[in-house]
Amino acid sequence: MRELLLQPVCVLRENQRREAERHIPNLAREMCEVVVIARGAEVERSKAGKASLAGVSEQLRYIARGADTLLKRMKKADRNVFNAWADAGNAAHDIPYHGSIRKWLDLWGLLEDARERAVQAAQSVEAAMKHSSRASMPEPENRGRPPAITASAVAEEAVVVYERLTGRQAVRSVNRDTGEPEGFFHEFLESVFKMFDIDSSPDYANAKLQADLRFLRTSGPGD
Repeated sequence: MRELLLQPVCVLRENQRREAERHIPNLAREMCEVVVIARGAEVERSKAGKASLAGVSEQLRYIARGADTLLKRMKKADRNVFNAWADAGNAAHDIPYHGSIRKWLDLWGLLEDARERAVQAAQSVEAAMKHSSRASMPEPENRGRPPAITASAVAEEAVVVYERLTGRQAVRSVNRDTGEPEGFFHEFLESVFKMFDIDSSPDYANAKLQADLRFLRTSGPGD
């Protein structure tokens, strides 16, 4: 994954390339984590079925409340509580004290991120519900092949990674003569899908993602 992330930075000037390369290890790890989580979600969905938009919104709000509750408990934790928590990790995994502090802060940051993402995702789902309602369109039934969670998640993360490394906007470009997708981001996304053996069209995932992004940009709070 680290070698693959060198591809989009090769087009940058030398000083820009050096700056971008500093972020590659973390971005590679985050990309791999996204794949693991998304594939786990696909397994769970195959067992549990597909929730309605209302159900998705409710579960996201529940996740946000849960993350917020744990954050508040961590903020109120006494120093002795933290020491006991750190000692337990030291005994089980031979982690130094400063490593336990790092893990505590990492957990704090992950919970904040989980809360914010869950709230934003719930708002997006609720906006989609309003849009569907105003258009008098019923919610689609569970027919056919469900959308690939991994393909969508990886395409979304690839946009973040590409833009972080290159400073360029990740867009979908199509050749005017052939109608085939092209461009630096398409080539990068295609390579990522191939590396993770994702059996979906990277161009379709990108087209869907770009459509979703356009909808979110044009949908105000009152829409």
